[in-house]
Amino acid sequence: MCEYTRNYYIYTSCVDPGAHYFSTSIDGSKDRQCAKGPHERYIVVPGHCPFNMLNVKC
Repeated sequence: MCEYTRNYYIYTSCVDPGAHYFSTSIDGSKDRQCAKGPHERYIVVPGHCPFNMLNVKC
């Protein structure tokens, strides 16, 4: 079983809900990937503002 995945986190803007922001991370190890790896996983993060440092309220 492949254990190598690239995660795409999808955030909406607190100011403009039509704007979307993305970040990525990797799970697993290249040593344990299959021939089709890395696989993609899309994760929607509702109600989370990626601009915490700007003190923007969602």
